[in-house]
Amino acid sequence: MKQIVLVPRKLPSIPIEAEVISPEIFSGKNIEEIKELQVWNGNCKRKLGDFFSVKGVKSEDPNETHIVIQGDVSRVKYIGKEMRSGKITINGNAGMHLADEMKGGEIIVNGDAADWVATEMRGGTLKIKGNAGNMLASAHPGSERGMKEGIIIVEGNAASSLARKMRRGTIIIYGDIGDHAGSQMIAGTIICLGNIGRRPGALMKRGTIIVYGKAESILPTFIYDATYQPTFIRFYLKNLKEKLNVKLPAEMFNGDYERFHGDIAEDGKGEILLFKRKP
Repeated sequence: MKQIVLVPRKLPSIPIEAEVISPEIFSGKNIEEIKELQVWNGNCKRKLGDFFSVKGVKSEDPNETHIVIQGDVSRVKYIGKEMRSGKITINGNAGMHLADEMKGGEIIVNGDAADWVATEMRGGTLKIKGNAGNMLASAHPGSERGMKEGIIIVEGNAASSLARKMRRGTIIIYGDIGDHAGSQMIAGTIICLGNIGRRPGALMKRGTIIVYGKAESILPTFIYDATYQPTFIRFYLKNLKEKLNVKLPAEMFNGDYERFHGDIAEDGKGEILLFKRKP
């Protein structure tokens, strides 16, 4: 892949909205044309080159375009908005609305990510090496659907309201998850390798939440079914490990899980699976 490298200069206190940072928009443009792309800083239009130094090799194909951001862009919003192909690597922290409505390609964040990341994601892969903020992979306010396709891997913790109104896709959190994970979830899979906060799956219709650590509390509208070894988990986790190189504890594959179905305040066809450690 051909790389375009962005290095942030001293960024203003007012966040920059830079949805132009996307392989589809960069492809076919030379360095000077990329610098001329317009971004918003408050209510003022500015040039991308006002805030970033730009260097690299032009690519005509977005699939072969790799945008590398060298530095902290926690005050830059909408990077990778609606991207369909190519790759973005951020060597630093990422700002709000990263991967907003992302449809394809790959984004890697070698740092933390702010709130409202991967909102209504529709495809592609997002990997966050640090922690993720609130509302990861959730729906926009007033929208009926959150994440619809794709894969999200967070190696740190995720804050509250993860995957609100999630429709499809897979989310893997290596660390802990805050309160209200999977609320109003319609389908999809959340895997938490750490502990999960209060009220996971509140008002969920369908979908699966798998917790390897502890759950702070389960709503009374989730009904305990049984403690057993789900056959699908063995094959599902094996597939994730082989295809995505996800690091999973060996005991998860053949361990016992407590199954709760709910939320019976809705369709009641969702499930929470809590890994049960042997005494």
